[in-house]
Formats: sequence, structure tokens, C-alpha cells
Amino acid sequence: MDQERLKQSALQLEEMSRRHATIDAEAKRFADAIAAVIVDVKAK
Repeated sequence: MDQERLKQSALQLEEMSRRHATIDAEAKRFADAIAAVIVDVKAK
């Protein structure tokens, strides 16, 4: 592995982890919304 390819791989990894952080945040909001609905339904 030469230096340039190593740098490219690092950049791709960084990009992927950023995207995953966004997806995780979306998933958490979704899960929180579902939990709120479940609590609401149980309360009735």
C-alpha cells in the first residue's frame, strides 16, 4: 500500500463513519418516535 492509496482509504473511512453517524441519529429519532407512540397507546 503506497501513501496515496492509504490516504484515500482513510478519507473513505472518514466519510463512511460520518454517514453512519447521521444514520444512527435518524434511527434514534425514529425509535424514540415509535416508543412515544407505544407509550401513548398503552396509556389509553
